[in-house]
Amino acid sequence: INAVCLLLACVAVIGQARPARAADAFCVASICAATDVAPACTVNQVSMVSPGQTVDCSGRNVVVKPSGAIRVDDGRFRLLADQLTVEGNPIDSGVIEAREVLGTGGRGVQLEIAGAVTIQGNVQVDGTDGGGDIVIQAGGNVDILDVGAKGLEASGTAGGAGGGRIEISTLGAVVIENPVRASSGGAGEAPGGSVSVRAGGDIRIATSSGKVVVDGRATDAGEVRLTSSAGSIEVLSPATVSADGRATGGNGGGIYLEAKHKVTISAAVSARGGVGSSGNQATGGTLSIDAGCAGVDLQSNLDLRGGEFGAGYDGGSVMVDSLGDITVAAGVVIDTHAVGHGGSGGDVALVSQAGKVLLGSTAKIDARGDSSDPDGDGLAGSLTISGCEVDVASSVELLASGLEGGEIEISSNSALLNTTVLHVSSSAVINATGVAASDDGSVLVAVANEALTGACATDPNRACTLDADCTVGCTPGPCDGLNPDTDNTFTQFSPGPELKEQPNLEACYEACVQP
Repeated sequence: INAVCLLLACVAVIGQARPARAADAFCVASICAATDVAPACTVNQVSMVSPGQTVDCSGRNVVVKPSGAIRVDDGRFRLLADQLTVEGNPIDSGVIEAREVLGTGGRGVQLEIAGAVTIQGNVQVDGTDGGGDIVIQAGGNVDILDVGAKGLEASGTAGGAGGGRIEISTLGAVVIENPVRASSGGAGEAPGGSVSVRAGGDIRIATSSGKVVVDGRATDAGEVRLTSSAGSIEVLSPATVSADGRATGGNGGGIYLEAKHKVTISAAVSARGGVGSSGNQATGGTLSIDAGCAGVDLQSNLDLRGGEFGAGYDGGSVMVDSLGDITVAAGVVIDTHAVGHGGSGGDVALVSQAGKVLLGSTAKIDARGDSSDPDGDGLAGSLTISGCEVDVASSVELLASGLEGGEIEISSNSALLNTTVLHVSSSAVINATGVAASDDGSVLVAVANEALTGACATDPNRACTLDADCTVGCTPGPCDGLNPDTDNTFTQFSPGPELKEQPNLEACYEACVQP
């Protein structure tokens, strides 16, 4: 985050310096409409730019109309302005593009804007030889709105053409409601590109057109990095974030989300391997989430399987690290299992340093290894669920079985007395078995203060292990303070758990303070 702050500070300095300069002659004569009066600059026709040129519209608010375009052929250019709007509508859209004509030289667009950027149309650098570069540096909000067509495009458009690079850096917030795409072409072997968004404020991806895609073909998918240095990140249904490896041998890519405050995901997020093909050994990708005291809220499935339709091999990994609470909503599936070819399951870790981890009813975390191929590895992944308080609700499934079982750890680091801080429902399924008993994995249930007997809420002086122990006269009451509380049974665990007392983490019941 420090590096991001330095970068944004540089953007701020650039943005503050520009208004003192007047727009250069080329901007006024060739970009803006003849009737414009500063600070207006209306682009209502195709304006051609030479490769390598800087179009300095400092002091002007550039508006590219649906009839307008700023274009360079077979090259790159920079545009400087106070504000930028690329207008669009369902029929037509304004365009800023680096166009492939002869296919020579790299293509790119660099937009250095002192204030806000609004993209309702299209910024395009895709091509048959691979995607180019789109770089947006802004001092204000960046809004990519679902009004016109395409959004930001830096994709390969032919077989063997890799994805390009899209970078957005701003002091403000970012809204993505139209595609931001840096994928490889539809056939052949080519990697996905990269999308990086670094914002001072919130980042929100929403609407059915709000797609961030870095899919690859037959080689690795690309990388998505979203960083909010002072805000939150929301990926909201029906949007999608995809770093899938498509076709035979296409490995999943990486998705990295880092927010000062909260990360919320209610949309489809995937980094699968070998999507839509059969055979070979494609692996799942990586999802990493890092949040502050406001925590992480997972409301939709996360798919990092090791492929599908028989193309799978090793599953991917999911790592969630938060200062605050981590909530997995009821019915949500976090999937890193290996689909085929004796592949190994991926690892999943949900770690709250100063809050709770809450797994809603029927939620599933699946890190199984593939047991169908006796000659494969088939090793299950590891599952780590750790927080100051942990609640594994009814019918939750934590799966780390395979040819060889994996490791499951459920731990609470709270030293709070007379309160249940680790609960695993009797109807949950905690499975780390192997095909043979000798290949079983392990289940560890760890608490800071082991308290296998509790105290009755109806009579604090009465010890208990069941709620039924706490009926005083005609008044029933709960049995409080059992740690771990497994509803008086261990039948939900396979193999049986190791119970362990471990030291308390120092910060567990102090107020959550951002570093």
